[in-house]
Amino acid sequence: FLDILNDFHLHQLVDGPTRFCRTTSSLLDLVICSHPGIISEVSVGREFSDHCMVSFNVSLAASTQPSCKENILV
Repeated sequence: FLDILNDFHLHQLVDGPTRFCRTTSSLLDLVICSHPGIISEVSVGREFSDHCMVSFNVSLAASTQPSCKENILV
């Protein structure tokens, strides 16, 4: 798994445990991205079922497509 992340230049952004048992905690829920600069406010929240909720923001600018110009010959 780590080789795949490295081969494709992917970053795992969750830094705290997302599942708790009586004696252990584990980081099982991941946020993986190739452009970590667009991800902000990654947080591990309260437990939901047997895992904690992970939330994050994605900042993307809307891209506009250039308008298509048509030439009409009369």
